[in-house]
Amino acid sequence: MSQRNTATNPSNSNDTIHRRATWLNGNVFIGKPINLSSIRALMTLNIARALYLLQLLEERSSQLRDPNGYLMTAINHEHAQATAAAREDEWSFSIIHRRATWLNANLFLDNPISRQAILTMHNIGIPHALELFKEIEKKANHLRSPSGYLIKAVVNFNWNNIHRRVTWLNAHVFIDCSINSEATEALSCLATDQAFSILSRAEKAASNIGDPSNYLKVAASRALLGNPTAFNKSEEGRSWKPIA
Repeated sequence: MSQRNTATNPSNSNDTIHRRATWLNGNVFIGKPINLSSIRALMTLNIARALYLLQLLEERSSQLRDPNGYLMTAINHEHAQATAAAREDEWSFSIIHRRATWLNANLFLDNPISRQAILTMHNIGIPHALELFKEIEKKANHLRSPSGYLIKAVVNFNWNNIHRRVTWLNAHVFIDCSINSEATEALSCLATDQAFSILSRAEKAASNIGDPSNYLKVAASRALLGNPTAFNKSEEGRSWKPIA
């Protein structure tokens, strides 16, 4: 019998959101509960974002007259951001995909750039992706695997940028309990801007985080499971895998 991945099961996600909202109603918003419409609206979001909004709601409970109004405004904002990001992603992917298609048709007929490599390129943004395409165009006669070359270059790009940021945080923020290499590797599975966003949240919440490495691995796992373009580094022989 095959196992179901409960981390991405919509029913399980909805149950989690409903339980969290019910707890808040019974312990925080007793006189002004979160209503069913707001709970259903939360279920239209990624579970990580829905739980994050509920966390913000709890933190600001003493300042809120209407938790439902706050939630609906936040949820609408989330959807607007997601729509804008989707349009930007589509435009970015289109440019990268067109360039890869041209290279495949003109230079790499026998060993074309794979879809996985194209998706991975999408994680570093258009300028860096086009620079890498220029590199493999110049080296076309000597490359056995343009896909492998590109994926390795993206891994190194992400790792170097994220490692520098982690090193700074360890020296200035997480001095007594530093971020370990496994957490850094987990973050480097993500797009650079996504990893930096997680690191920024960790820095802001540093005083409340006992184990920054575990915090970052869990955050990276959740982000990876919700990001179909994130690179699966196990294909390159790395050991880290998302937390199910």
